[in-house]
Amino acid sequence: MRLGGLVSGAAHSASGLLGQEIPVQHPAVAEGLASGELGVDAAEVIVTALEPLSRRVAPEVLDRAERALVASATGAITPETEGLPGAGIAFSADLIRAQAHEWEARLDPDGAAPSDDATAAKSTVGFGRFKAGLYPLRGGVTPELKGIMDGIFNTFLRPTPLPRFPSEEQQALIEAGELIPGAEEFDDPRTGGEKRADILRGVFESKARDAKTPTMGGAAPVVMVHVNAKDLKSGTGVGWVDGVEAPISLRTVRQKMCAGGYQNVFLGEDGEVLRLGEKKRFFTTAQRRAIAARDGGCVIPGCTVA
Repeated sequence: MRLGGLVSGAAHSASGLLGQEIPVQHPAVAEGLASGELGVDAAEVIVTALEPLSRRVAPEVLDRAERALVASATGAITPETEGLPGAGIAFSADLIRAQAHEWEARLDPDGAAPSDDATAAKSTVGFGRFKAGLYPLRGGVTPELKGIMDGIFNTFLRPTPLPRFPSEEQQALIEAGELIPGAEEFDDPRTGGEKRADILRGVFESKARDAKTPTMGGAAPVVMVHVNAKDLKSGTGVGWVDGVEAPISLRTVRQKMCAGGYQNVFLGEDGEVLRLGEKKRFFTTAQRRAIAARDGGCVIPGCTVA
């Protein structure tokens, strides 16, 4: 492990090849690990951040930064952390990493500046091979793009209940203190990752409907789903999305038909198109508005589209 070459298990010294004692490079980290109060993840974050600074920063200053980071990771109150916000709270390794970056910028501003490689880095996104029902995402994003994405995620993840008008029965329960208005809004079984995936889906769908979005063949970008009419009627089989080799379930096909309508295509024995039917919808626009008004918005969990 990386820590093995930088931190000794002993609190203050280690034995060299000739028997002489060698001072530990990071004594505060070593003590925290030996006592069990400092986790390995946080220790690795601290050592990784401080090691490059050891050649450019005075040892006493580096020791102070190390003690402060270890105190933040263990929840200890030391002269370095006393009086600071969050003093006495044991922070996670991710938060310690953010604090370590702040120490780097403070102690070595020139060294903390982005390197040429970091400045020239470009965001990239791609897809891996289909596995276990999912296409894994591949790539990475720059700090700037991550900031934009985090802003979008945080905006939508903030609880914003839609206005509701309680019935007489609900109003009576509210006045009796037996019902808390909007409490059901927070009963969301989705994980944070699932919520972010749904947010991305909504962003892409909204952009597809934007009049400024480039068209494809004169029409806005749409998801074309194909399914055999016999399979749809019998409830067995799968559907297919244009350009995607993996199938989708008939349940997803029906949801797409309900939301976007459908069009019958009659094919010949050799797959040639014989006739195109008119586009149909299960519900007209007016009916969809009426349903949304009745249900107080979309009934799909997490959807806030009225």
